[in-house]
Amino acid sequence: MGRKPVAGRLTWMRPLPLVPPGSIAVAEGVAFLEDDAGTGTVFVWGQACFTWDATDPGARRLAAVQLVTTRAASQRQVARAFSVNETTLWRWRSDYSEGGLSALLPEPLGPKRPSKLTSEKIAEIRKLRATGASLLEVARATGVSTASVARATASIAPLVPLAAKMKEHKLVPLAKPQTARPNARRHGGACSKRQHR
Repeated sequence: MGRKPVAGRLTWMRPLPLVPPGSIAVAEGVAFLEDDAGTGTVFVWGQACFTWDATDPGARRLAAVQLVTTRAASQRQVARAFSVNETTLWRWRSDYSEGGLSALLPEPLGPKRPSKLTSEKIAEIRKLRATGASLLEVARATGVSTASVARATASIAPLVPLAAKMKEHKLVPLAKPQTARPNARRHGGACSKRQHR
């Protein structure tokens, strides 16, 4: 007799022997294939069930979540195949159950809001710096960080080559090391194994 079908479980079907070369076995009937560029496919009993492009990490995450949700593979097996930590996979599952597919999309990199350094703000910063105000004074007056003040004024600061800076400093020889005590023996001393007479 065959296995009794279980609702929500894909592993009861008979396996097809067809998976592309280079596929990694994830669990019984489940294979994973991903190229160096990040394009991948998951095969369940020989059928391509999930596929994603390198530019679509949300689809890759959805495939991992669905493999665990349908019990085609355990969380540990899926995490190993997808080269992620089990905690990461658990977080993806939680995000998906709370927010759907959009919750699996990564947050965009870069600034989350427009820069405070508008052309007018840069002009104001440079004007204050020209009066001799310190970075901190300018930052407080303009409402930006000292790092922003430094960035805004970096292009106007004169560049002095390192060699010119080195000429301004006089080289001083290192102090000579202290000599041994005049009464100490050459190969003896307090830690010597020899007995002093």
